[in-house]
Amino acid sequence: MSAISGERQEMRGTETDCRLRATLRQHLLVRMVVLVSLVALALGTCELLEIHIPLAPVVVIALLMAAVSAAAYVRLRRAERIGEAEVFGHILLDVAALTALLYFTGGVYNPIAYCYLVLVLYGATALPQRFGWALAAASVLCFSLLQVFYVPLPLPDTLAAHAGLDEMARWVVYVMLAGLVLWFALRLNELRRSHYRHIEAEAEERARERYLLGLATLAAGTAHEMGTPLSTMSVVVGDLRRGGQPPADWKEQIDLLWRQLLLCKHSLSGLARASDLAQLGKTHVVPARAFIEGLAKRFHLLRPEVPLSLHYAPDDNALALRVDLSLEQALLSLLNNAAQASPEAVDLRVSAEGAMFEIDILDRGPGISPQLRERLGRGPVGARPGGHGLGLLIANSAIERLGGSVLLRDREGGGTCARVELPLHAAAPAAPAAPAPGRDYNKGASVAAA
Repeated sequence: MSAISGERQEMRGTETDCRLRATLRQHLLVRMVVLVSLVALALGTCELLEIHIPLAPVVVIALLMAAVSAAAYVRLRRAERIGEAEVFGHILLDVAALTALLYFTGGVYNPIAYCYLVLVLYGATALPQRFGWALAAASVLCFSLLQVFYVPLPLPDTLAAHAGLDEMARWVVYVMLAGLVLWFALRLNELRRSHYRHIEAEAEERARERYLLGLATLAAGTAHEMGTPLSTMSVVVGDLRRGGQPPADWKEQIDLLWRQLLLCKHSLSGLARASDLAQLGKTHVVPARAFIEGLAKRFHLLRPEVPLSLHYAPDDNALALRVDLSLEQALLSLLNNAAQASPEAVDLRVSAEGAMFEIDILDRGPGISPQLRERLGRGPVGARPGGHGLGLLIANSAIERLGGSVLLRDREGGGTCARVELPLHAAAPAAPAAPAPGRDYNKGASVAAA
């Protein structure tokens, strides 16, 4: 899991780096266009309106920013990652350059002072919120200082000069705002399309991961489940091979082998069905009583030598459960664990409490220490000699996907109780008349309800 998490973090880092590189590249292009426009505007002001602004500072600032842009382009060609702080630094440098230009060209009375808004809006869309607020604070501070500290424009003392400057200011503001609205509208549309594509890609990835996780859980559960019939078959076949002649109960042993083979075939068929993407993870609603009795019958086929007592307490035949292919497998795994610990007897007790369906699997084994109980279900552990706790790990994964939970606790009088809680479904088709509340599935004799 740590490897998968690290790989995802690496992918996110790569995506962020690509996005920031595109943002910085676009910003450098906009910067060069603005620099050329400002120099052209300064020259046009001098020629058309006869307003002689200091060209030397304007040209020096433009050349310095051009040099910074060239260095940034070289930086973009390298393999090092681009950080958000670096992009913020470039936009903040533009704020400083704009402030210097405005200082020499009339301060806030220069129409290009509205370019602060462009920088703030650009930073707000390209950077996290903390950088956007910092950029807005820097722009407001610089704008406020320029109201006091600036070099006044040498305007001719004529009404025509003032009118010409006012018309140029309105034209510049209109062109700038029109370009700003268009640029941000296009960018927002692109961001929205990119966001939708990202959501779709993440949804597909999550669905693929759920599919692979469910298939892996079912495959591991199938392998774990088939271990019991294969062990039984190996014992029976070994006895038959070692005997000099067929034993008296050879037909019963052949029948036992046949039942175990059918169990293996059933498990492999379920795994084959689950390989279909439309089937894996698909749930369906079944009557709770029928599901539990089917579970008990299958366990009897799996472990015919272990007595199983079923105590079904709910008297509402309409109770239903939402199940999938892996739930029965998970419960069989817990029953098999109980049979390993207590081969002389296993109890299966069922009750309903509110909106939850409670299944208690009880044995009379040696129990589980509190230290080991905390680790079971979280990873492979040695729960017993030769065991690794994989059955409980697989069961936990399957049951939790259905909104349920597994709890291990000590059984009164000795042994262990594994409680499985599953959410009840709203309704189910009426179930046929059920047998007595308690039934021994090995001998067919009724037992008292718990």
